[in-house]
Amino acid sequence: STLEELPGVWILHLDRFTFEHGRVQPKPTKVDIPFGLDCNHLFPSLANDAASYHLTGAILHVNTEGELEEGGHYITLIPSPKTAEQQGQQQAKLWYLLDDDQVTPVTMDEARALMAGGVGENSEQSGRAVGQCESAEMRAVVLVYESCKNAAQQDAVLRKAKVELAEYLAAQEEKAIDNSISNTTTDLVGRRLRIKWSKDRYFAGVITHYDDSNGKHTVLYDDGDVRTYTLSKKTIEWEES
Repeated sequence: STLEELPGVWILHLDRFTFEHGRVQPKPTKVDIPFGLDCNHLFPSLANDAASYHLTGAILHVNTEGELEEGGHYITLIPSPKTAEQQGQQQAKLWYLLDDDQVTPVTMDEARALMAGGVGENSEQSGRAVGQCESAEMRAVVLVYESCKNAAQQDAVLRKAKVELAEYLAAQEEKAIDNSISNTTTDLVGRRLRIKWSKDRYFAGVITHYDDSNGKHTVLYDDGDVRTYTLSKKTIEWEES
């Protein structure tokens, strides 16, 4: 089969997981992610630079301290608009990590290292980037490349992304208001809640303690398990007392 027309947006899924010891685990391999793709030599019949792409976003899998048994979670990495306009030129422009309602700016070199992954390669840097712990493992699993020559499509995708991001942030703000959490008092001690784990599973428990030194609450699950969380980082459903 042959390609008669290249897509304006090219989405690539990377195989970064393996099944070992009865469970799915991240592969330790480090992968150098290019910010630009030049595929013109593969399509000589197309116009010059018609097969050139630049990286416009990525989905990263993250394992932070304390959630290895939960399977980790996924975050988004996108460039600032100015970076996208550079069409893949490897300059030290700003990128952003989107982790729920938390937005963290990173340089292009930092973005490259976070996407590359590899066990132990970027653990401390990843931990600082997600802002939740001292260390984490992070790797790109989905890459979104956009055609450098399709300006109209780029503008449409960017406008759509801005609208979707605005709607998402508005929904997150409303959700935060509805489910406001005090992380500086003991007001929540004794309250029952359900905490979201992997695969959309919720487990119920009760808050038994608040540590003022680190802003974390201790949760005693109904099955006897005890965990300590920064509750603002978790997805929670409150139960009636």
